[in-house]
Amino acid sequence: MFAKIKFQNPSPCHCSRILLLLVVLTLTGCGVKVEVASEAKPTPTERVWPLPQYIWGSVDRLQASPRVVFSNDNQPQVQLFMQPDQPRAYVLQNRNLWVYADYDVTWFGAPQSDARLFINVYTRSNSDDPWQEYDRDEHRLTTTADALPYNLHDSVGVGVYAESTGDYEIRVEAGVVATSADGKIVNEVNANEFSAIVLSDPGEIEANFDAAKPPSGELDPNQLLMDWRNWYGGPCAIRDWLDEGSVDRANLQAACDAFEAEDWSGTMAALWTAIDQTENGGLWADVSETIGLMSIQLGDLEGARAGFENAVDACQWNDRTWQLSISLHNLASVQAMLEDQDAAYATFQRLQELRGQFYDELGNRLTQANVAYISRDRDNVQDAHWYFENNGLPQFKVTAIWLEGME
Repeated sequence: MFAKIKFQNPSPCHCSRILLLLVVLTLTGCGVKVEVASEAKPTPTERVWPLPQYIWGSVDRLQASPRVVFSNDNQPQVQLFMQPDQPRAYVLQNRNLWVYADYDVTWFGAPQSDARLFINVYTRSNSDDPWQEYDRDEHRLTTTADALPYNLHDSVGVGVYAESTGDYEIRVEAGVVATSADGKIVNEVNANEFSAIVLSDPGEIEANFDAAKPPSGELDPNQLLMDWRNWYGGPCAIRDWLDEGSVDRANLQAACDAFEAEDWSGTMAALWTAIDQTENGGLWADVSETIGLMSIQLGDLEGARAGFENAVDACQWNDRTWQLSISLHNLASVQAMLEDQDAAYATFQRLQELRGQFYDELGNRLTQANVAYISRDRDNVQDAHWYFENNGLPQFKVTAIWLEGME
């Protein structure tokens, strides 16, 4: 599977929310009126959030930042500064996952002292398998008396290259062996373990502006912007894609019947049943996203979070790269509206790592708008606003209100 490569604020009109849900229902054959509960308004934070950035190349994961100091007492001082709690990595097929240590070594004295900095990488297919040595890299450093004081800053690392899609586990050992001129040795080694999923490259994503418009064309400025490109018309529309007589169609029929009867709890229960009983990975992902988007319109942010979390799982395990980026965007946005800032920040980081490997301008603009609004970055909200307005997207009305509130 692997090959080796080394390299470097204003409130919305209540009727607008009702109209939005009405149109969603009408699109699936149900023209009924319901009231929508008020949604929680996203709370701005002082944290600097990651903005979208497209970088063709590797996925970079810093593992440690070793610092080594040699002084006149000949006792080396070493600190690895490990970067633990590495989240799962998303890597596109035939791309590299660059795992590295960014080191700094300084000599104030003790010339002829030696510092050996290294990275050892191991991989395995799952936790039941033994670790297999994959590759290693090492830098050996020293200096002379006439060069003191002396400083070196560089990186040592390995590129993990996966040729086929699927998941695997990685163990990265980072270490320093510092030896003084009189033979004193300090040996520091530590390790990180994390998983990676290799996904198919979706290529450049065409900007489908119609797909990004919500069914009603209206949006609530008290909500962050959802990405509607995973909206499939509701339970009845999804049912029509399925084979007659199949278990999946029967389950979606139950969800459709409940939906048309205005039984929202029954609809959600039937949709979850459809997910639990299906062996169709695409249906699992589509229904999960439907649950998330419907929950948003019903004012159920916790239900939306559950739906989008399930959609993320479904997409990542069924190699739906582009759909995964949309689900991550929606999940992070809901987490932010629920004021779960740590979770939202981590999800936005996962999204940016994935999005950095393929070009999706429209998706990037939606994320840019949300992240900039959360972090009170008026310039980037303005930039996204112009993009929406120039392309006839209703999201520009929301960003206009946000901008007015940020003045």
